[in-house]
Amino acid sequence: MAHPFAAKRGRIVGDDVVADMVAAGLFALEADHPDHTDDQRERALSLAADLGIHVTGSSDYHGSGKPQGLGARTTDPAVLEALLAEPTYRGIVRP
Repeated sequence: MAHPFAAKRGRIVGDDVVADMVAAGLFALEADHPDHTDDQRERALSLAADLGIHVTGSSDYHGSGKPQGLGARTTDPAVLEALLAEPTYRGIVRP
């Protein structure tokens, strides 16, 4: 789930919504995102640990309109390997 607590983007979801999504099969929660404050990042890390799911990161780079560069925040390679090993993984979608 991408940037769940980035309040500066608008509405955020509650921890209960994330828990419901985990029950439905959510694999990971994005904590390392440029729009998360340190407190929001810590909240995401703590919630992911409590729910037993993985943590991802993202630079959320969409071109020159973003202040951070490509690769500013990354996902641990071990998390990527775990995702690729998931029985529900259906491949990377490319345009």
